[in-house]
Amino acid sequence: MLRCLFCIAVLVQSMIVQAQNSALTNAILYRNDANLIKAKEEIDKACLNEKTAQMPKTWYYKGLIYKDIFQSTYKEIQALDPEALNTSYAALRKVYVLESPPSEYAKKTDALMQEIWIVYINSGVKNYENGVYLKALNQFEHAQEIKPTDSTAYIYAL
Repeated sequence: MLRCLFCIAVLVQSMIVQAQNSALTNAILYRNDANLIKAKEEIDKACLNEKTAQMPKTWYYKGLIYKDIFQSTYKEIQALDPEALNTSYAALRKVYVLESPPSEYAKKTDALMQEIWIVYINSGVKNYENGVYLKALNQFEHAQEIKPTDSTAYIYAL
C-alpha cells in the first residue's frame, strides 16, 4: 500500500513538472514550424508560470520569438505586438539577470543581441527616412545600450 501511494505521488509530481514545461516546449516547437501566433501564445503562458519564468531558456525563446514577430513579412504577424522588438530586447536582458554565472543561454543571448542590434539600427534608419524621428531616436538609443562602444548608433542618432 505504501509503495502504491509513493508511485502515485511520483506520477502526480512528474505530471505537474511536465505541465509547467509543456508551454515552453510547445512555444519552441511552434516557432520551429514557423507558427508565430501559437508560439507567442505559448511563450506568454510560460513567462507567467512561476517555475518556467525563472528559467533563462524561457526568456531566451521569448526574445527569439518576439524578434521573429517583428521581422515577419506578414502584417497580421507584426500586428500581434507592435512593440515586439522592444519586448524581445527586454526578454533577452532578463536572461542575463537569471543566469549567473553566465552559461549556455547567456552565450546564445550574446549572439542574438548582435542580431537585435542590427535590427535596431536598420529599423532606426528606416524610421528616420520615413520622418518618424522620435521612434528612430528610441531605436538608436537601444542600439547604443546593446553596443555602447560602437559609434554607429551614436552617429545615426545625431
